[in-house]
Amino acid sequence: MILLYLSPAPKYKKLQIFFRVLLAAFFFYVIVGMRCRSMLFAVLVTLAIFLFQRNTSNGFKLVIVLGAFALLIAMQNEAVYDKLVNGILLGGRETNDVNDLTSGRLVQIARGWELFKQNLLFGTGDTGTVDCFFISVLMQYGAPLGLCLMILGCYPFIWGVYNYKRIKSPVCMVMILCAMMYIIGGIFEENAPFGPGTRCYISWFLFGYLRVQQANGCFVEESHEKN
Repeated sequence: MILLYLSPAPKYKKLQIFFRVLLAAFFFYVIVGMRCRSMLFAVLVTLAIFLFQRNTSNGFKLVIVLGAFALLIAMQNEAVYDKLVNGILLGGRETNDVNDLTSGRLVQIARGWELFKQNLLFGTGDTGTVDCFFISVLMQYGAPLGLCLMILGCYPFIWGVYNYKRIKSPVCMVMILCAMMYIIGGIFEENAPFGPGTRCYISWFLFGYLRVQQANGCFVEESHEKN
C-alpha cells in the first residue's frame, strides 16, 4: 500500500484505487486475524479521521460508511457477533472485571505511576514491565528524560501535522496516520512507537523519506506556489 503512494501513476489511477482498496481490506483482515485490540482501535480512529477530513474524496467516505453499515448488519449474526465482540474485543474475558479486560494493564499502570512519583527525576531503571509507553518511560527514566522520549516518539506525527498543508505529498498523510496508530498503540503497549523490533519501522522510514525529500527541495509548498 505504501509503495502505491510512493510511486503515483496518473495513467493507471483507477487501477491504483482498486489495488489500494484491495490492500486496505487485506490489511484490515490481517489485523482482525491478529486479534490485536490496540491496532483495531487505531484503525477505527484512522478511518474516523478520513471520514471527517475535508480532503478525503466523497467516494472513499462512501466506502467507509457502507463498510460500517455492512459490519453492523453482519454483527446481527450471532456467530459473527460472538467472534468479533467476545472473541476479539473482549478476548473471552468477563465484562465485570475492567482490569481483566485490559489484560492487567490497569494494575501495571497504577504501579508504574506510584513508582514514578517516588522517583520523579531519575526513575527506577529497567525494573519491570508496564504496558503503556508513556507511563513506562516516566517510571524507568524519570520526568526529564521520560518527557524527552515522549516528544521524540510523537515528533513524526507533530512534524507531519505541522507541514501537511504546506507540502503537497500523499506520503505525508500516510506517515501521519502510521505515526498516529503507533502513538495510540503506545497507550496499550510498552515499546510503541519505537518497537518492539521493527514493528514501528514504517512510520520512521516514511518520516526519514519525507525529511530527505524536503531537504532536497522536492516538495512544492503552497506559500511558494502562490508567489
